[in-house]
Amino acid sequence: MSFINFKRVLFLVLLCIAFLPLFAVAQEHIGRVVGVADGDTITILDDRKQQIKVRLAEIDTPESAQPYGRVPSRSYRDLSMEKR
Repeated sequence: MSFINFKRVLFLVLLCIAFLPLFAVAQEHIGRVVGVADGDTITILDDRKQQIKVRLAEIDTPESAQPYGRVPSRSYRDLSMEKR
């Protein structure tokens, strides 16, 4: 294989790897929020009584120990209480 062909193949492989996260499949779960770890991590209980830990994408909140870190957790708890 020539050096130019090698560079082309390498470029295509790297391009495929770069776009791989765009094709990730999200799963849908319907359930009740039973726990809030941080502003971006919740635990739900689905209809089969299975607990599922969920990390919310594109959410950036302070960790619980940081200043204002408990505000997002309280907001999730308030929202989950409204649904009951």
